[in-house]
Amino acid sequence: MAYHIPVLLNPLVNSVFNCSNPSDSQFKKLFGKLKTERFILLVPPTEKLLYHVDAESGSSMNDLCQNYDFVASHILLLQQDTYSDGGFNLSASQTEYKTLNDKRVAVRSSSGEILTTEGFPLRRRARIQNVELITNFNDYLNGSEKFALVHIDHPLIGTLIRKIDIPRGLAQGNFNGVDAKGSLVRDLTQKSWSSFENILRLHPDWSNILNGYFNRYRSTPLTEGPYEELFRMIVKQVHAKMVNDELFRKIPHLYDLIFDYVELNLFDDVWIRIVNSYRKDEIDTEPLKFLSINELETELYQKKYEKFRLQDVTTMEKNIDLAINSFVGLPLTHTHAEKADCLINTLQSLSNTREQDMDIQTLPITMDADTLISFFVLVVCRTQVKNIKSHLFYLKKFSKDENSIKFGILGYAISTLEAVVFYFDGLKGTKKLQKLQDDSNKAKELYILISDKSTGQAVLDISQFRSNLEFRTPQGESVLSQCIINDKNGLLYELLKNYEDIFPLEDILDDETVDGSTLLIQALKCDNSEAAQMIVEVLQNSCTEQELREYVNRADKNRRTVAHYLTHEMNILESIGKYINWKSQDSNGHTPLFTIFRCYDQQNYEAMISAAFRSAVRWYQANGEDFQFSDHEDNKGNTLLHIIKNNVSILLDYDNVDINCTNKKGLTPLMIYTRYNRFDNVKTIIRDQRIILDKLQHPSFLNSFDYARNPLVLKELVSQAIKTTAFELAFVHHLKYEAPSWFFHITVKIGAGADEEYKTVKLHIKTLQNLFQVLLKMHFASFLPLEKALEDLSNLYKSRMPGIAKLETLYFFYMLTDCFDVLLRHDNLNKLVLRESRLVSWIRSQDKKCNNSKKLQKQKNVEPEEIGIMASFLRFNRGELSAVKLKLMTMKKLLIFLKLKNTDLTHSYQFLSLFGTEYNLAQDRLLFKDLEINCCAFGEEATMTFVREIAFLENCTGKLLDRVEQLLSVDIPEWWKLYGDVLEMHKVYKQKFPNISRNDSGTGIIASFFEGKREKMESKLSSDLADCKKRMRRVGDRISSTHEILAEELSKYMEFKSNFFINGILRRAVRENINILKGRLVEMRKRALYRSRKGENNI
Repeated sequence: MAYHIPVLLNPLVNSVFNCSNPSDSQFKKLFGKLKTERFILLVPPTEKLLYHVDAESGSSMNDLCQNYDFVASHILLLQQDTYSDGGFNLSASQTEYKTLNDKRVAVRSSSGEILTTEGFPLRRRARIQNVELITNFNDYLNGSEKFALVHIDHPLIGTLIRKIDIPRGLAQGNFNGVDAKGSLVRDLTQKSWSSFENILRLHPDWSNILNGYFNRYRSTPLTEGPYEELFRMIVKQVHAKMVNDELFRKIPHLYDLIFDYVELNLFDDVWIRIVNSYRKDEIDTEPLKFLSINELETELYQKKYEKFRLQDVTTMEKNIDLAINSFVGLPLTHTHAEKADCLINTLQSLSNTREQDMDIQTLPITMDADTLISFFVLVVCRTQVKNIKSHLFYLKKFSKDENSIKFGILGYAISTLEAVVFYFDGLKGTKKLQKLQDDSNKAKELYILISDKSTGQAVLDISQFRSNLEFRTPQGESVLSQCIINDKNGLLYELLKNYEDIFPLEDILDDETVDGSTLLIQALKCDNSEAAQMIVEVLQNSCTEQELREYVNRADKNRRTVAHYLTHEMNILESIGKYINWKSQDSNGHTPLFTIFRCYDQQNYEAMISAAFRSAVRWYQANGEDFQFSDHEDNKGNTLLHIIKNNVSILLDYDNVDINCTNKKGLTPLMIYTRYNRFDNVKTIIRDQRIILDKLQHPSFLNSFDYARNPLVLKELVSQAIKTTAFELAFVHHLKYEAPSWFFHITVKIGAGADEEYKTVKLHIKTLQNLFQVLLKMHFASFLPLEKALEDLSNLYKSRMPGIAKLETLYFFYMLTDCFDVLLRHDNLNKLVLRESRLVSWIRSQDKKCNNSKKLQKQKNVEPEEIGIMASFLRFNRGELSAVKLKLMTMKKLLIFLKLKNTDLTHSYQFLSLFGTEYNLAQDRLLFKDLEINCCAFGEEATMTFVREIAFLENCTGKLLDRVEQLLSVDIPEWWKLYGDVLEMHKVYKQKFPNISRNDSGTGIIASFFEGKREKMESKLSSDLADCKKRMRRVGDRISSTHEILAEELSKYMEFKSNFFINGILRRAVRENINILKGRLVEMRKRALYRSRKGENNI
């Protein structure tokens, strides 16, 4: 049959592995060198090889893949000259390889980089993107059954230029243009400043001149004003000198740079003079530190009662909080520009005109000048910023451009600050000021009493503070909030019961802090269960269902609702669970259900997650939906299965969950359970029919067995893994270094039925080698590929790359598992392998027996009829074995083709998605994203399981077929030749010596001479005949014994073949593939749901 397959998409992989005529190919020399070599192929991205050209040669990268030097430069040989700077330590920082054309590359496994070194025209760095093993399907590369492909992000040779020009979407282009323009302006400004400073640094004369001006200003008295005119004169004089100097003529915006430089050096001197001049006249806001928003002369609290909405107050408080955060930075500013930015940001926050704050609700009142001043007064009082008049003076007198402080947004901001200053000056000595101070002091007293943990309900008489109960802190905390935060639950109860006129239901619903926390959220945050229950009772007794639904789903600044904080409140959860929107996500992508599942410090964790899950399912059903696990994934790809601590069974009853799904780190739920010793979850999930026990994490290629550190967890895993093998007798799962040697960890099944148990044993790597060697002596015609196992064992870790070594080790584990699974079935090794010392003794004794048996072998005559019968038997079995091997080879090649072409199809979809995304506008890109769904009916992992196990059966069949072929093509023809020689010699002997007899009497000299010659001839012929008969008996004996052993092995093989094909190949791979397809179906449903919801939102 043809050994090549249809053309592969990646031209480099196709050139090396899929040549249709290697003997006449341009790579004849390359294939000759690689015929018996083990090597690694570095594979650049298919997209770059197909759609790029080499700028140096002008050739397409596709054409370069037909070039010997290009291909040979990407082939790394695994020979004796492969060495590492860390000896044989796999964790060595750097390993050097020789390419097929004698160049050198260095691999840094820790950083995943490949560096070109000796022989390459340019030093180039490529990143490793993926590693895989490809099963060889051709017959011209015989160095290995599997070859390593290392996918890198860039070819090692060539300068790439894309040959397909995709026009970009307009929206994206405009956006990038704006960004580029802003970045360009910033770069030019920074460059001008750097040039200015460099000139001053390189020319000390100019530094001396400037220092002279600075000293002139610093010599002025500190108490006679800031000398702003002197400051400006210095700037103008320096500018007049510099503008005529060749050094500064080419620097743009020279005046502004000089102003900034002078301001930078003189700010502290100017500032201390301004502060000194206003020391006695500065405004004092300390008495008004506890001024509340309800004391301001604004529309918020001047409306009629029926029109008052606390929601308007809380909305305004958020703007005030933003303004405070901006204004509090004013004392830290050291330039006019910084002070101006601080002031403008403050006013824009108050008026909700800052671009970054546009997501905040529209202002509830008209922001006229008087209202803006009132809120600005509150900002000044709460921040307690000192030297307000000094800051105002600096803003008015020390600007670069006087027009900027008279007009525009800065002019308006300065005039507003000036009005605030006038407001405070106008309050001095008035009754209004006294009233504000009294209210502030009373609010302060109330705040301290509530905050004092030692103050009891009996001590605190709330009636004396009736006029101050509308007080709100800078954080937007009402008196109710303060009671909740400070565990004053008795006072909270009294306020809710007796002061309903001040705290009506509408205000309770609208009350929230500046971070968006409602009263119930605050109670849950502070672990105040009593207060939380109190609020819930008030709401349930007084609110409609719609009001309750809106309240519990109102989000704070982190987009968290009440349900996100219900991690320890089961009673509240059960009472309001039906109102919760369980799909709402916080800023981390966590839903309420996700948050509850992930809260591991609960005493009643299982009951809490069960109650939450039931409530969520009911909520979905009430809304006419099925529960969707995809709604509860976080931004890191973790699902409910990943995070649940125990009681995972509540999730496994659903079909629309992929229990083998991976998060963004490549971890499956089972990996996390084994990693964190979640024993109950491990026991439960591994018994689910959908589980894939040996699923790998990429790119580390670790599996659940590698993460299991707890022996009990590991025992559960391997006892389940054994049941997936063909005969359910053994499973090899670890190769560990325990100084000073390496040990294989093998779990074997002991007993059956009720006495069934599993035990893990450690076998020294040398013990394993000796075991296989003595088994080969004992059963030299065994169908098990023990020779290949020994060969693969000797090649482990020779690749020197951790990823490749890990994959090769995993494949070796599968082969060892299959071998032990058969050996423990046919040979009485079960008890021997349980103790290595006993196994070693048995190996030694059997080795001696095998050596002695060769010496004691007795020869026997084999008749031609027996040989004929044997030959007929062997020919029949050769036909049977050849047919089986041909079918296995066909299946293997078809599966390899399926896997490779599925990869090509996936890449093609990705290219279409990539080019479509680049061409189309952002709003249509979802269409191209959906093309990346894998449509193949076979999962890649299941396909490789098929290939791996079929290859094992093929090796078993091939080994037995080789033994049969050896007898039929070599041994039996040799016996027939010897048999013919014996017959011919007999014939000659009878012809020449028909009636041989000796007569010693009456012989003369001549007669004696001829008689002696005849005797010698007869003696030689007799000797040759005897020797030929001896060799014939030896060959006959070998044929007879080998035939006898082969007959026994063929019988074992026939029994093994059917069981292994059904259980070890079909059931195992099909089960795995079904589970993969189930997971893919879940993913397709998830995407369809996402598209459906996105379409509904766009309507």
